[in-house]
Amino acid sequence: MDKNINGIIVTDVSFRPFTKGKLIGFCDLTFNECFTIKSLSVFGGEDGLGFSFPAKPDKEGKWRADNFASAELKEYILDKIKSVVGEDQKEAKPPATAAPKSSKSPAYGGRTPDDLPF
Repeated sequence: MDKNINGIIVTDVSFRPFTKGKLIGFCDLTFNECFTIKSLSVFGGEDGLGFSFPAKPDKEGKWRADNFASAELKEYILDKIKSVVGEDQKEAKPPATAAPKSSKSPAYGGRTPDDLPF
């Protein structure tokens, strides 16, 4: 059985890699299969992973979080994020979308991108 914090159970976690500085991606969490918080920022660094709740700018242009949780719930959320992202990951790994240079593509008339004149 999964950990229960005052009746709250994380029932789904999804992670989208995105690298910018210490930011390694965004996470969506669903609690008790009925409440979802989207776009938690996941950070990596020398001390390991961390996260912050979504934020928006206030009237002065400073970013402020609207969501808060107890220390116990934050620890539970971080454990769930680590189970999806990887506990020791300190930076996002870019997705492997580029084709090897040796592959011939019909989109380039059977040539590699390196063969094109532009």
